[in-house]
Amino acid sequence: MTISNLFRHLYPFVKPYQKLLLATLFLTAIGSFAAQVNALILRYTVDHVNELLLANKTLKDGIKLLTFISIVLIGKES
Repeated sequence: MTISNLFRHLYPFVKPYQKLLLATLFLTAIGSFAAQVNALILRYTVDHVNELLLANKTLKDGIKLLTFISIVLIGKES
């Protein structure tokens, strides 16, 4: 049985739930894009911390960065 035959046989059972299936796929795609926020924030953090270290800055100079990162990550989880 090929994939196309399999889908053809499954279609009558899935048809009543077609909108639910599409909504689920859509929300899954949104969730996968939202998961990328952590990677972007980590990249941003590493780059800026590296800049601070190279410039011999202190924690006092980086507190704005830490506050911004904390707000973004906590906001994402809410």
